[in-house]
Amino acid sequence: MGDLDPAKILLVWIGRFGDLLVSGPFISALRARYPKAEITLLARAYVKDLAPLLPGLDRTIILPNSPSSALAYIKAMLPGFDICVDLNSSYSRTSGFLCLLSRAPLRASFDKFRAGWFYNKTAAAPSENEHMLSRYGRLAALFGAPYEEKLRVALPREAVQAALKLRDSLNLLNDAPLVLVHPGNFKKYDHRWPEEKFLELSRRLLDLPEKPQLALMAGPGEEGKVREMLSSLPGEAKYLPPQTAPVSAAFMSGCSLVIVSATGTMHLAAALDVPLLSFHSQYTFECWRPLNEKSLSLSSGEWNSCRSISVDAAWDAALKLLAKKP
Repeated sequence: MGDLDPAKILLVWIGRFGDLLVSGPFISALRARYPKAEITLLARAYVKDLAPLLPGLDRTIILPNSPSSALAYIKAMLPGFDICVDLNSSYSRTSGFLCLLSRAPLRASFDKFRAGWFYNKTAAAPSENEHMLSRYGRLAALFGAPYEEKLRVALPREAVQAALKLRDSLNLLNDAPLVLVHPGNFKKYDHRWPEEKFLELSRRLLDLPEKPQLALMAGPGEEGKVREMLSSLPGEAKYLPPQTAPVSAAFMSGCSLVIVSATGTMHLAAALDVPLLSFHSQYTFECWRPLNEKSLSLSSGEWNSCRSISVDAAWDAALKLLAKKP
């Protein structure tokens, strides 16, 4: 692909909020390989406020929810791209057809189910336990693009200002450690560390002689569960209601430690390179754990559940990460 000089590149993402962050290094690699190209992301509405944080993107097209509206929209918006890349490493009929409808001369993705229907250039199919960042590295290699396994986000100034106001509204001190705990995703029982363990770890942290500040964070739809958990903690624990992705990122950038299960919040914290403790099944440990030096990822050793990880193991890891904080 050394002779390609594309003017317009389309990236198709039909997947979860946080997983898009893990494709960020590929987007940056493509930007470095084709610095003059306009790079467009086609995605669902739930990643709308996340996309501007990803370096390398020029614009985002949001796919309408209605199938009939989406089809008309696609026919009007998609033609004219020189390259289309389906970022989903697993089979998605929707993303495959979107690539096909783009009518781009070069349509690339991974060699997955029915790949020959949709793509004319593929990277080898990923193995079950291959880390996602390694998968995207192989996709970048298709284009001869320089690739680095490092998540990055760009924080807008207005998000930083909003996060500072949020800290003030919660009466948080700038000269005291701040631990942010996000106990979600509540829809995924096996891949969520138990609420009672999050609470026990939070109590231990609040009892430290250094008296760190602690806030429980709620994602969209998690408000009731998180408020219920907060009622079991001492009064000095704070409640952080759902925020946009840019404001959440800016708030996390000022934290001494972020504690999460394997969620989009984990990927966002990893991209900010803040001290991060995350809980994993063996599957998410193999494929999704953060790789930066300031992260400690605990695995249960069970392929489909993280729930058996002990509070003592989490406590030891949290103390190590807090000790590393300047």
